[in-house]
This record gives sequence, structure tokens and C-alpha cells, in this order.
Amino acid sequence: MSKIIQVEVTDDIFTPATVNILAGDTVQWNFRSFHNVYETVDSSCTVKNTWNSADLSTGTYTQTFANNGTFYYACTVGNHCQMGMKGVVNVGALSSATANNSPATTTSTTTTSISKSNGSKFVVLSTAFYILSSTILFL
Repeated sequence: MSKIIQVEVTDDIFTPATVNILAGDTVQWNFRSFHNVYETVDSSCTVKNTWNSADLSTGTYTQTFANNGTFYYACTVGNHCQMGMKGVVNVGALSSATANNSPATTTSTTTTSISKSNGSKFVVLSTAFYILSSTILFL
């Protein structure tokens, strides 16, 4: 089932700047200030002219990625790209832990039994959640 991944376009930055998806998924850029999205040759600011949005202050631009690969993009308004307003879409096979673009977490549960001298038992459960990483890995 294909997904739509949201990228926020604000304050001279794409958030998230790196997106990992499967072929057939769509990236939707949500504009909050005056920018655009152009595919670039690589992580440089050289425009590839294969897909791009209009210059937008509000609204959205969507791009569906049918093929595996690495697709670089940037904002070409003024010197935004040269100042670092760039991103990348990695399209390919993802592990189940990274397919949803969310941080990996783990849960640890500890069970402790306490016996009293009269034979009654108490059970104490303790659960903790740990964020392992906020980085999305592309495998």
C-alpha cells in the first residue's frame, strides 16, 4: 500500500530533509513561506529539470516516485540552495523498522515478585520506553 510522506517547507529548510520511501510512495511538500522544489543532479545546486514545483508561498506539491533510486532536490529561490536548503528522497527496499519514517523505539518490562511472611504475593511491573534513534536508516 503506497504512502504519502509529508515534508514541511518553512524558514529556509525542508523538514525532514531526508525521506526514505518505497517505490510507489508519494512525497508531499507543504509550503509555509516562499520557496520551490526542483530535482537536482546530486547534492549540488545544479537543476536536473525532471520534476519541480512552482514558486509557492502556500499550498502543496506532490511527487510520486515509481522507481528505486536516490533523488536530490533543492529550493532554487534566490540563494536558498547555496545556503543549504536541500533534501534527498531515497526510494528502495526498507526494513520494517524504518519503513514508516518514525523513530525506532524499544520497550523494556521488568517483573518483580515480592513474598510476605504470611504467604501473600505482590507483583510489581515496571515499563520503560527508550528512543534508540531519531535517524531513519536506508538499507
